Amino acid sequence: MKQKLTISDVAKEVGAAISTVSVALSGRPGVSEKRRAEIQRAAFEMGYRPDRQAALIRLDRSYLLGVVFYMEQEFQISLMDPLYRYADKEGYRLVAAGCVGQRSEMDCIESLLQDRCEGIVLIGTKLPADYLEKVAATIPLITLCQESGSNNVDAVVSDDASGIEECFKYLRKQGLDDIVHICGDNQANARVREAAFRRCLRESGLEPGTGGANRIYQGGQNPSDGARVADQIMRQVSTGERDFPRAVMCFNDLCAQGFMIRMWQEGISIPHQIEVAGFDDTPIAAESYVELTTVRQDREELAKLAVKRLVEHVEFFLGEDNYAKKWNAAETQVETRLIVRKTA
Repeated sequence: MKQKLTISDVAKEVGAAISTVSVALSGRPGVSEKRRAEIQRAAFEMGYRPDRQAALIRLDRSYLLGVVFYMEQEFQISLMDPLYRYADKEGYRLVAAGCVGQRSEMDCIESLLQDRCEGIVLIGTKLPADYLEKVAATIPLITLCQESGSNNVDAVVSDDASGIEECFKYLRKQGLDDIVHICGDNQANARVREAAFRRCLRESGLEPGTGGANRIYQGGQNPSDGARVADQIMRQVSTGERDFPRAVMCFNDLCAQGFMIRMWQEGISIPHQIEVAGFDDTPIAAESYVELTTVRQDREELAKLAVKRLVEHVEFFLGEDNYAKKWNAAETQVETRLIVRKTA
């Protein structure tokens, strides 16, 4: 078996002290840029890769922030770039752990704790408040785009209710009465959006179920959920239970895409027969073959505030003068904005 290269091997190759090579490869000041480039090139050509875990063990601090996200959610993935950038600006590195298949949020959190992360961002968490509080007792924690449900855990969220209200009012101004909502699952933001939609109905005199038309359908976060509701509505239309709704407000863009694809397959014209709106403003929503009207969540602001707040918590948590002191958790809301495109 080939013996693993060490920093000593690189030092011998370039004729430098181990400490000099260490400084050059870590990016710390102390060697000229010319010499740093020579050492980095030699290390690369030799196939040397630093042992990051060993390096972290030697440090009192890791300066690592973990982030847990759901890999099937396009909006969550789109948050990763600004999270990386703002973590870097704060002097931290980001370690990502994706939930996929049988790999749960709890598995991801455990992995990040083993990596010695000093704080964790949970995007769109599905974990209950009592479990979040247990994690927060061990490590600084913040939920992003999802209310934590706990007074002891920070959260940065979009103003979901305002986004729903703006979208509803826009559709009503077009003279549309039969507006329905495909809600999400049982997460906090889904409940907030559904409650805002119900409030809009009441204020417009369009109570759920008035006129024999269903107003709210149980959906979810994924395209299959939107397609399932599309099939449900088409069955109702075919049996005379209802007419096609004039507008559909979906829990998120993925749900909206699934709904539209299913309708297109049946020859239903969007927006001429049904207007469709989503929520999130994912990158694909702006594509020419979609052009989805949607409520934009400000990814830059959400990521910036989440990183800033988490770093503040980490510094507080690790500060010697703050031992046994309580961190005052808070929820921060970020404004949303309706983006009008061709589907509504």
